[in-house]
Amino acid sequence: MERKLRLLEFINAYDGSDESFNNLKDIVCEISEQSSEKDEPLMKELLYIASQKMRTFGYNIMNDLHLEDLTSDDDFSFVFQNNLIDQYYTTTTGNRLDYNQMRVLREFQSLENKRLLVSAPTSFGKTFLLRELIYHNRDRYNNIALIFPTVSLLNENVFEFRRFIKEKQLKYKIINNTHIELEEHNLFILTPERMLHFINEYPTLKLDFFFMDEIYKIDNFFNTADNGENVVESERDGVFRITLYLLSKSTNDFYLAGPYINLDKIGDGFKRFIKKFSVIPINIKTELIKKEHIISWTSILRVNDEKIKYIDSSKLNKLKTIISYILNKNMGQTIVYAESKNKVTELARETRDLSPTGMNSKKLNDFIQHLERRYSFNHDGLQTSNSWSIVDALKKGFGVHHGSFPKYIQNEILERFNEGDIKFIFTTTSITEGVNTKAKNIIFYGKTKGHKELKSFDIRNINGRAGRYYHHFIGRIFYLESEIYKKLEQEDDKLDFVTFSDRSLGYIDLDNCHLDDLTISNAQAKALRDKIIFDEGIDPNILLKNRLVDSLKQLEIIKALKNLSKYELESLVAQCSSIRAFLSNNTIYRLLDYFHLVNILDEYEVRRYGIIATQYAMPNGFFLLLKHELDKTEQHSYETVDAAYMKVFYNIRNIVEYKVPKFVAIFGNLLEYVCQLSNVKSDTLAIDGIIRFYEVGVQTEIGSYLAEMGFPITAIKELESRMNDVMNFSREAIYNNFDYLEDQFKRILDTYELNLLRKLITT
Repeated sequence: MERKLRLLEFINAYDGSDESFNNLKDIVCEISEQSSEKDEPLMKELLYIASQKMRTFGYNIMNDLHLEDLTSDDDFSFVFQNNLIDQYYTTTTGNRLDYNQMRVLREFQSLENKRLLVSAPTSFGKTFLLRELIYHNRDRYNNIALIFPTVSLLNENVFEFRRFIKEKQLKYKIINNTHIELEEHNLFILTPERMLHFINEYPTLKLDFFFMDEIYKIDNFFNTADNGENVVESERDGVFRITLYLLSKSTNDFYLAGPYINLDKIGDGFKRFIKKFSVIPINIKTELIKKEHIISWTSILRVNDEKIKYIDSSKLNKLKTIISYILNKNMGQTIVYAESKNKVTELARETRDLSPTGMNSKKLNDFIQHLERRYSFNHDGLQTSNSWSIVDALKKGFGVHHGSFPKYIQNEILERFNEGDIKFIFTTTSITEGVNTKAKNIIFYGKTKGHKELKSFDIRNINGRAGRYYHHFIGRIFYLESEIYKKLEQEDDKLDFVTFSDRSLGYIDLDNCHLDDLTISNAQAKALRDKIIFDEGIDPNILLKNRLVDSLKQLEIIKALKNLSKYELESLVAQCSSIRAFLSNNTIYRLLDYFHLVNILDEYEVRRYGIIATQYAMPNGFFLLLKHELDKTEQHSYETVDAAYMKVFYNIRNIVEYKVPKFVAIFGNLLEYVCQLSNVKSDTLAIDGIIRFYEVGVQTEIGSYLAEMGFPITAIKELESRMNDVMNFSREAIYNNFDYLEDQFKRILDTYELNLLRKLITT
């Protein structure tokens, strides 16, 4: 009775303010969590009224409450009123939007220059709203760019927008990598790095609208990227910032989004950006689920009116106690946050035996068998997968997620988690941004990210993953560190856009920005750099093809190449005319030497990158790299095997797939330019093919597609070796003949790979 009265009180007191919304939302979520209470007829009606009053219709959907089930023929006024509400918030797509979603849509549509910056909690549904914006402007927008921070989120949205385009019969062709030809109406779904590539390759490309997610990444202070991602933090914020700058300069309409940004307190540079481009900021602060903050660092754990005394005071024991409690009470999917790849692996290893034994799902078992088949080999008489914690943890329903894993492993672990096959994920920041999860609980084990302290923004962002609207009413956060809990109330630095600020800019911003957008001192620094390039007689557009590399260092490489004889230039072109020639001549070392010459790389990095790239290019490259790491130790413990796998995955992701292609692209652009100046033919250069080989590790058309969409590279290489003719077909051709080809695929692929192939080809 007490909750019913509180619910009625908050319904009557609701006035649309944040305070009244939070009061009503919290009691609705509390009651909805308790099936025994919400099943009473009067409670059902009150819950329905509360949801309608807040205009958060997801609560009624989750509670399976329908107007026709709650009314009688005498309730004409009640029915009429609620039908009007539903009609007002239902768009031409047939979707019913919540209050704040409709507010953003109507604001966007009312503007002549449609430019919004929306800060909202993770449960806001920004990409759901994005589809509404696109549909409502489908006749105005021919070319659209959607910029997502990670490949995982990119791939997820490729599938979503394929369905959306098909369902709504829209005209767009989806472009999700740099190897697809453009058509008249294009929907680019890209990372910032890939978007920059298109800007460079198609300088006259006119976008009508762009969306950028996780907008805070333009500021290094707010960048929470996992160190295992394909770029380091100090580089990633530059990529985001330059992409946003260039798109804002050339595109009329845009929608920028990010969580937990205080738009009332932003830096001077960001204020100038907002004013210059007439951006309308919208600050949405209200969460749509109730958050329960559970103090867990004391001697007693208090959850749901229960008190559990810890056996000892160690943080690891407290974590084990919380995990056991969540498992025993069946409290839902849980993310355990820790500061590093080593730590999350260690925690999974230390806690996996807490999980009750039982049969795993077929999908999870297929995935485990795939990992054992593709990534295990006999080293000194022992199978490496037998001492690989990731496999052992998965067998117990525990997962590990960090940025060094191949993206398809990250995706599959996340999918198994969201489908309930994995109960706990031990993770760095790789899962707290750029992906969607169905976690109900968060456990804060670490208080840093790598060697840097977590900021209050980081903590709020991680907390945002506790509970998901349309799936949960309540999200719980367990704090094993008092400092983390106390930081929630602290204010971080202001989000800034340094390009427009008074701060001294680095070469990336100076090289890419227009003089009239810079403050006086920065404009003077840019003018000096531009004069040096002009005096050398170098076309500045050539240098801008490599936007993230110091123009003056590029200038030095050009000078070095110009000093080569015609024969030496022709030899370089020949070595870069095919991946076969590039590999057989060990050209990677010669190429990297030029970056050593201008102090972009040191001598050790040249040797290390060259060895790793050369070994990985071999048919059994992964195992060569793994053997090299395992040979360094005399024992096969979980710790040493885990460390070896982690190092190899990191080197592949960070060096082979990112840094080497980056240097090949830069060198190729400069070599081609010098050849033009020296009258040396360069039409045989195959730089794009060499880049693609390192980026995705494969050489065929369908192989490139599968790699981009998250198919195991090792499996693609075997398919290319044994079914080369088929792998040169288009995706459409394989789709049309999949039933016929399936038997051939079965001879090569395991069950997990075959099911994934079917999904990627036929979806």
